[in-house]
Amino acid sequence: LLGGLWHGASWTFVAWGGLHGTLLILDRKLAFIREKLPVAVDRAITFLLVVVGWVLFRSTSFEMAAQWLQKMVSPALGFDGVSTPLLLWCAFCLCAVNILPEAWAFRFRKSPSWAVAYAAAFFVAYLFMNGAKTVFLYYQF
Repeated sequence: LLGGLWHGASWTFVAWGGLHGTLLILDRKLAFIREKLPVAVDRAITFLLVVVGWVLFRSTSFEMAAQWLQKMVSPALGFDGVSTPLLLWCAFCLCAVNILPEAWAFRFRKSPSWAVAYAAAFFVAYLFMNGAKTVFLYYQF
């Protein structure tokens, strides 16, 4: 709850903090169950719970959060303005996170020849930015 208050003075932040804390406790207490699950199932459950938390975190009210969650679970309500390429990109990324090794397993090379690859990756990430200016979250208070 304090983590939610740290992020903002709104009941949605307090709810997010409570959800986040509860999920951390459950993660530790139910580790013996999670170890028996297939990795893809464990990741899918974690992803869904984190996304629900993000909806609370970014919503300005519980009504807004409820609307977003309703759109997320009802494709007929939520996919109207979403392009097919975006849906395909999301599906690709969801598959990739279950196929690629964990991030901490990567050993990045520091040679000059790899600098080109890193620069290309950052450039691609830059191209995916929507160009809209966003306000740093903590400047909104």
